[in-house]
Amino acid sequence: MTVKCIAYALAGALLATSAHAADPIFYDPNTDVALFNDHDKEVLARRLALGEDQLPPLEYDHPYPGRLRLIEVGDQEELMSHCPRAKKPAPSSVMVGCTNIGVEYCTIYHAPKQVIERYGGTLNITLRHEIAHCNGWSGDHPAPQ
Repeated sequence: MTVKCIAYALAGALLATSAHAADPIFYDPNTDVALFNDHDKEVLARRLALGEDQLPPLEYDHPYPGRLRLIEVGDQEELMSHCPRAKKPAPSSVMVGCTNIGVEYCTIYHAPKQVIERYGGTLNITLRHEIAHCNGWSGDHPAPQ
């Protein structure tokens, strides 16, 4: 199993929400679950301009060809427990998503939408990033767009 993660850097940031995972949501192969709306585009443009985010390389930036499973988790500790091999974020960062690639499906664990937005991202940006990891993009994020 391979583990990848996304972290947003914010001074003194801590997740503070309920501590339990929601029921998983399953998607069939090649389902585009991270369609960007105007808000996503605006947030991403701002984050790219500030050097706070990056898009995956084109070869990984597409719907996952296998079965995808999304699970919303309650807090940072729970997210880390689902992805124990993911690099722990720096003290000034928050991890909002991580990916476990298994035999039956690729699982994306993510913080609640409102938490991701509190730290300057969107759920769709997080999912697009994590789906790229499902598609084989390395956790050290080489060659972003």
